[in-house]
Amino acid sequence: MNIDIERLLKNKALDFKCEISTSTAEIFEEVITADYRTCEIKIITKHEFGKCGKSKKKIQHVEFSGSVHKLWNHIHEVKAPNHDPKKRDKGFNGNLFTYCSIAETRQHLMTLFGCTASQMIFQNVEFGVNVEPAFNPRYFIDGLLFHQNIGFQYDYEGNYAQVRHQRYLIKIYFKSWQYGMTTDTLRIEVKYTRMQDLKSIGVRTFEDIVPDTLEKAAKMLLIKFEEIVAYDYSIRNHELSKKDRSLLTQFANPRYWLRDISAKYRDRPKKKLKKIIEQHSDNLQKQILKEIEEKCVTINRHCDECKCVTINSSILGVSIQPRGVFDIAQSRSTTVCSVTGLDISMQRADSILLSHTGLKFYREKEPGVFSALLEKYLSPLWRYASPKKQIKELAHNIRNVRSNQQIRQRQLYPDYQPTIFRLSAIANAGQY
Repeated sequence: MNIDIERLLKNKALDFKCEISTSTAEIFEEVITADYRTCEIKIITKHEFGKCGKSKKKIQHVEFSGSVHKLWNHIHEVKAPNHDPKKRDKGFNGNLFTYCSIAETRQHLMTLFGCTASQMIFQNVEFGVNVEPAFNPRYFIDGLLFHQNIGFQYDYEGNYAQVRHQRYLIKIYFKSWQYGMTTDTLRIEVKYTRMQDLKSIGVRTFEDIVPDTLEKAAKMLLIKFEEIVAYDYSIRNHELSKKDRSLLTQFANPRYWLRDISAKYRDRPKKKLKKIIEQHSDNLQKQILKEIEEKCVTINRHCDECKCVTINSSILGVSIQPRGVFDIAQSRSTTVCSVTGLDISMQRADSILLSHTGLKFYREKEPGVFSALLEKYLSPLWRYASPKKQIKELAHNIRNVRSNQQIRQRQLYPDYQPTIFRLSAIANAGQY
């Protein structure tokens, strides 16, 4: 299935811009960019050339970058407490972001781009979680020392710390300070700059973001967080011997760990620090770890029961590509349901609504999309019915939505009243 880029270019919600040389006024159309709800969309054009240097084929693909968490909040008009309407909205991701919201946002992007979730190929992904510890998060951030023998770097007045590895980054920061939130909130993120680790848990495209893979991603985040070596400023010095108190000055200093002793000699002092923290402190890292586990490990599979944060997907770099290289001149529009906006190419050629065949397909192949459909179109009366009954009721309710839309249109625009535009075109233009 090809992506209809012409359809994307005609979307009234997207204002694509290209670069212009200030010295020659040359227009560079290879990359055109549009801002979309705190995110960015790029259409990239490349040319294949023949032996004589003539353009043989034009190849285009679409890239979407941004936070799906911030996108969901922007769609639902959720703003940061310190949001200034006079300034550019950079988005907000300090609240809960459940799997239900992920599924809803995925469906929004599928409708926007006219593609399937399997066509949204991840280039880099951040998984993160917001926790609300019973202490000021700065106490923990200030004590961060190193991860896998690489030290943390600080920024934003000490409210942000990160450690960079070859394939991923770990970021820990004071979310309340960033957004002016009244509740002390700490955010822990792992950004994968290469996809090897995520492919190992079955994540390659947006279609793969399901509860099972999110649980695996949560475990990966937990493992990396446990591997962090941090000094604990809640250590009760008066409980320690004079000898142990003298060690604390060294243990609190990152230079001691990263410069004064080599990696092969760090194990013994690490164990000593760990013992002191476990026996003579509030163990801030353990408290945070426990809260991450509570919010991430158990993922509720029913959208109407989602009460916890699962994995906050942030800075989601997605390359939306066709199955194989394609020539834009050959692209065609995807057959979509006129109510849900979902692809229904797996149904009969004359289908206009998502029905039994398509619903069975989404239940088996894209459970996240199916969960979103249950949430939006299924009465709570049938929430725990058999899959067969749920599909029957969903199909019935989708038909009713379509019928009600037609009735309203006939009431607003009788046959004798002419209209300048097709109603479907007006509806589509205002959809986003």
